Amino acid sequence: MLLAACDTGDGTTLRPPETIVVGRCDADATLFEDAEDIFALRSPAFPIDGPIPGRYGEVAGVDSIWPELLWQQTPEGTAELALLLIDNATGDVLWAVGGLDPANPCIPEGELPDGAVQYQNQFGETAYRAPDLSIGEETRYYVFRLHALDEPLTDVPADADIETVMAAIDERTIDTTLLVGSSATPATTTAPTTTAPTTAAPTSAAS
Repeated sequence: MLLAACDTGDGTTLRPPETIVVGRCDADATLFEDAEDIFALRSPAFPIDGPIPGRYGEVAGVDSIWPELLWQQTPEGTAELALLLIDNATGDVLWAVGGLDPANPCIPEGELPDGAVQYQNQFGETAYRAPDLSIGEETRYYVFRLHALDEPLTDVPADADIETVMAAIDERTIDTTLLVGSSATPATTTAPTTTAPTTAAPTSAAS
């Protein structure tokens, strides 16, 4: 549920009117303006298909953290949600999280919600593997894919390999929504040509 700003009765405003509160996450009220009444995933950290800030990627040069993520209109019948971060070029799963409560539609920046479980990624790490956001010749795209599940993943151990986790997620998925982010803009650009770009942004759903 989205909660608008309110007054405590003593004249103190808890949140400014332009802010919504979702679980422990804050976001501008316009975050879902383009996705009214549909299952959608967004981040206040970057726009759809836009550059992911360096602090969330390898380019940060330190242990990176994940961005704040929020979603709306969780489908009816959802028992749990699961989130995957996928390198669009390679298909590698960089981050896998299950146990997300439908009643708490957000993942705070760098913090797992209560009850959430991190699974092994494609590299055998039970962790967030930061995307490569360094400037290169081509823009790279990364997909945050949120799955609404009709059954929880309680039978999948945290140390299960990614193939097992993916199979369990796929067979329980009733709906998905995507948020695509990109690496930094290439340092050099060339004049547009009639040929298709070598790297295209993943096709996003209506969400």
